[in-house]
Amino acid sequence: MTIPRHWKQVKDQDEITKIIEDLNHKPLVFALEEGIQSHSETADQFVELVLEVGWAFISDESTLYDFEALNDVTKLEEKIQEVFGVDVSDIEDKNVFKIFERIDSRV
Repeated sequence: MTIPRHWKQVKDQDEITKIIEDLNHKPLVFALEEGIQSHSETADQFVELVLEVGWAFISDESTLYDFEALNDVTKLEEKIQEVFGVDVSDIEDKNVFKIFERIDSRV
């Protein structure tokens, strides 16, 4: 579960306080980027042309849901189709590394 989806489900103030306390006492650990780095050009184009932001941290475990606040990734899938000419709607887990592999395999 991503943090944005989790926060939508949290209603109890005591639970929110506990989550924040837990986060404050644990080191932040990022997922690996080894696979993403092998698709660095595609990742750069994805950030600029699909996400339309200046930068984004993308790991091997990132999914389209991490970048879509409403958890409706249809618009991102359509933008990927438009920019890269690749349909990724059948990638069930919406893993960005798998999407980059598909994009780069079309060349």
